[in-house]
Amino acid sequence: MPITKGDRAEFVSIIKETFKTLSTDHSFIEFIVQNISSRVNELLDAIKDEYQSRIKELCSENKLLHKRIDHMEQYSRKNNIRIQGLKEYKIYLAELTNC
Repeated sequence: MPITKGDRAEFVSIIKETFKTLSTDHSFIEFIVQNISSRVNELLDAIKDEYQSRIKELCSENKLLHKRIDHMEQYSRKNNIRIQGLKEYKIYLAELTNC
């Protein structure tokens, strides 16, 4: 059964009346606002929890990487010799090639 222009006009008027009635009903508006607010808060809490767990993972990974770097730095210097009493000269590549 197709919808005629008269049916469409009747539907539009019914919808307008319903929205007009609902928009003046403060308890309905408060109900809608509460539902939207609680849903937004639930979503924000879920996002916050997800990011907090990711931050914890990244912090522990960061600590591990710092320990590995410290370990690598310590053992990269174990074969170095430190000579005291001699002046240290810095020679740059440009000076060696006379550029």
